[in-house]
Amino acid sequence: MKFALTLLALGCLLLGCHKYGDAKIRSSLPGTWSFEQNFANGNKYESEIIVASNRDFVCHITMHGQSNLVWHYELTGSIQIKAGYWIETVTRHSDTNAKLPMISSFKIIRADEHELVLESKFMEQELPNGGERVFQKRTK
Repeated sequence: MKFALTLLALGCLLLGCHKYGDAKIRSSLPGTWSFEQNFANGNKYESEIIVASNRDFVCHITMHGQSNLVWHYELTGSIQIKAGYWIETVTRHSDTNAKLPMISSFKIIRADEHELVLESKFMEQELPNGGERVFQKRTK
């Protein structure tokens, strides 16, 4: 019985800390976040996410490919922060062939008012740093 109470108390403590972490991340999200990635083959990816206080977002993506090709996309949707994960639901995409809604989740490696680091398992091979995306918050 004593072991069970200790285990329960430890579980509550861990869950409480995690909920506080999620709440802190949620409170720091509103604003404009930028990410850029240059690839060895010369391609470049730029992303700007504007997050509202209700965690709705607009994302502008520019991809620079070989032969000076450039693609621009605009996505809108909402973000949830849950159990240390960034879960985004895209409800509108400028690519008319996109299948909506698109739901993606990323593990939050670290986050504060200035930097947000997300890990993407499906981008592991493409990104030189093992799938991590480092977003910087723009200041006014």
